[in-house]
Amino acid sequence: MKSCQLASQVLGPNGGGPMAGNLKGCVPAGAVHPTVPPTPRQRQGRWAEQRALRLLQGQGWQLVTRNWRCRWGELDLVCEKPGRLLLVEVKGRRPGHRDGAGSVSLRGRQRRRLGRAWACWLVDHPERATWPVEFVAALVPLPPAVGGVRWLRMEG
Repeated sequence: MKSCQLASQVLGPNGGGPMAGNLKGCVPAGAVHPTVPPTPRQRQGRWAEQRALRLLQGQGWQLVTRNWRCRWGELDLVCEKPGRLLLVEVKGRRPGHRDGAGSVSLRGRQRRRLGRAWACWLVDHPERATWPVEFVAALVPLPPAVGGVRWLRMEG
């Protein structure tokens, strides 16, 4: 059984119950995507992810995967310390952005997408399925803004 189909048994049609929905389209580890030049927005996102990752690595976290995708969504950064996982949703924001520091974009629909993508990732990485995980958002000010990264703990 494909990992995404197995994950669908866990998630259900809306990420909620067994034996419904279908997670076809999860990207297996090591899959190759055609390269397309990044847009300015994508370059900003990558810059924000790199800034967050450098800070995490300075705290002893090691990168497991970056920009892991499936049809349900994308996991920006998955990091580990011995026996622990950290799922990081990175939001790069300019001053005066309509949702302030970025926390508005981390509500219902986005969280459900992250949850479904996370469930699919865990099916592909069963050796880590029992590890404790912490979900955080890294709100990264984009240049020319100055200031530190804000870290928000998200309830799993």
